[in-house]
Amino acid sequence: MVTSYLFNLLNTVRGEKGQGLVEYALILVLVSVVLIGALGFLADDIEAAFDAVGDALAPVAG
Repeated sequence: MVTSYLFNLLNTVRGEKGQGLVEYALILVLVSVVLIGALGFLADDIEAAFDAVGDALAPVAG
């Protein structure tokens, strides 16, 4: 889905101004992929942290 959007963007945008826009879009996609990978890698640790907070707040919530 994202790649088809980028290909459409690459095909419709022309010139120097469009080239900059495409470069920003590619950087945004790269950052998104890295963040999704990092969240996937750290998912167990994040889940454990939320579980610990939930367990600590359970007596307060009643």
